[in-house]
Amino acid sequence: MSQASFTVDFSLQIASYRQIFVPLPDGPRLAARLWLLEHAPPEPLVLEWIPYWQSDNTATGDAMMHGVFPTHGIAALRIDLRGSGNSDGLQRDEYLAQEQDDAVEVIAWRAHSERDAFWRGSICEDCQAIECAVYAVGGWTDGYCDAILRLMQHLDAPRKGLIVPWTHVYPTWGGVPGPAIDFLGECLRFWRRWLLGEETGIMGEPMLRLWQGERLRTDPRGITLGGHWLSTSGWPASYARVTFGVHRLTRPKSVAPGESFRVRLLLKRAAYRSSAGCRRQLALSTAYWPMVWAEPGQGPLQLWTDDALLQLPGPGDAIYRRRAGVWRAVLGAALSP
Repeated sequence: MSQASFTVDFSLQIASYRQIFVPLPDGPRLAARLWLLEHAPPEPLVLEWIPYWQSDNTATGDAMMHGVFPTHGIAALRIDLRGSGNSDGLQRDEYLAQEQDDAVEVIAWRAHSERDAFWRGSICEDCQAIECAVYAVGGWTDGYCDAILRLMQHLDAPRKGLIVPWTHVYPTWGGVPGPAIDFLGECLRFWRRWLLGEETGIMGEPMLRLWQGERLRTDPRGITLGGHWLSTSGWPASYARVTFGVHRLTRPKSVAPGESFRVRLLLKRAAYRSSAGCRRQLALSTAYWPMVWAEPGQGPLQLWTDDALLQLPGPGDAIYRRRAGVWRAVLGAALSP
């Protein structure tokens, strides 16, 4: 694997937006902001589809990001989902089929095409149905970075992936912890290649770039994380770092109350290099507030550690295994081999 580097471009200009409303066939209108240069020739358009209130919650970040693209030949459209922000309707839940159908209608409205011409559905349902070029970006401290690795592994279409240390925010809003990169420049290089047909060189670079962290520091003023960039031309590959996993634990019907049964817990994929002398700690809990709540009516649980095994991937095909040894047999306590 080779190391990768990024630079920050501070010379980008900002365009203003127009507030518009996109009609849906069943009556509601979706509030939208359109960044498009006046008197500009027809341009390709990128669409952001999120429920985060464009008039207040994301107004500053939207301008910082979408206002840049038209000055480089790409229009931008930011939509409030049905029932969110200034859009009509009712938002009944997350990730509903209604969201996907509405997105298809917006694309058809913009392209003046039939809705059936567009793919819709979860990316986990059929990766082979995706034929367009994909650039998947996420952060190790976000909850969605595993999808990036699945896409890199299963897509046949042209694809690139970027995994950074940040949380669930765009780096243009100040990705924490760092480092900063020229994220808008990356977007423009990718879109100008696939929307304008320019050879920007981005597809000649490694398919996947990720930050391998080390020397994590917690401080009241913020979190800092050392490390360096890694790049690879393919996936899967193996890395190890501090991570977590979520598993809904229920007693099998074939197991009587009080009897033990074996459970396999999978951890979220991540990359981290431990310094010499560091110890690994495994902590188990029945809840992970506020992400995971305890099961209603769940009683105390007991953990038998005699045959417990911690297995971590290493560089290449290496697998590191550690028997439980002397671990505390109380679920929720820190387990330190």
